[in-house]
Amino acid sequence: VTALRLVVAAVTPLAPDEAYYWEWSRVLQPGYLDHPPMIAVFVRAGTLLAGVTALGIRLLGPIGIALASLALADAANRLFPTQRPGAWAAALFNATLIVGVGGILATPDTPLLVFWCAALWALARLHADGDGRWWLAFGLFCGLALLSKYTAVLLGLGAVAWLVLCRPAWCWWRDWRLYAGGALAVVVFAPVIAWNAAHGWACFAKQGGRAGADTPGVTFRFLGELIGSQFGLATPLVFILCVAGLGLAVAAWWRRGDAGAGLLAAMVLPGTAIFLWQATGSRVQGNWPAIL
Repeated sequence: VTALRLVVAAVTPLAPDEAYYWEWSRVLQPGYLDHPPMIAVFVRAGTLLAGVTALGIRLLGPIGIALASLALADAANRLFPTQRPGAWAAALFNATLIVGVGGILATPDTPLLVFWCAALWALARLHADGDGRWWLAFGLFCGLALLSKYTAVLLGLGAVAWLVLCRPAWCWWRDWRLYAGGALAVVVFAPVIAWNAAHGWACFAKQGGRAGADTPGVTFRFLGELIGSQFGLATPLVFILCVAGLGLAVAAWWRRGDAGAGLLAAMVLPGTAIFLWQATGSRVQGNWPAIL
């Protein structure tokens, strides 16, 4: 599949947004008006390896998705060692439109997906091995995800929800490596904060202004649009399986205290609640909740 994506990446003309991000890559900075810098780094690395071509601009996307698929498969097997659903998880991940097609394109969503899966893998290793050093890996991947797109803040929110609501995870509050991992995420993200501070908080203001309600009161005209977009980007089958699987995870967490199922639910439910709330007052772009 990765080989096929690389062929498609090489022969398909660039979209305007991809050319825009290539312009960023010519002058690397810690931040830009629209997004953090990771997509520019991906493009720059690809063009150094394969030249200033469509393939070079897109090169790291399909390769990163391949690595993310392996991370996701291992995470699934470690969270659910009896069922070992890793191969199915990776296959369904690649079957979605947002990954199957979107993973070819050079957009900020691609590195976000890569580092999101890596962070989830680190948490799965933490849960399975009981080794607190995985908090450091989680912090590193969270920082890299934040360098990709600001919605990566949902990673931290999900981890906190798991630590608060899942009893087997309470022991980590006493481990210094949890806090060291959080500090590492902040250090990795610090250049973006410094760039925004030096430029009137331009990117934070632009992206922060897209969150929240655009109209007073409550309206439901955007909810159907949000659900429909997720139905399409995930593909109908994967969307239905995702919703059903989330329900089963919540049930296993609630009834049996399954910490692995609890971790999975905690990484999805807070973000789902936020996007559903936002859809009662403004439009939610279809690619925003794709990480969930």
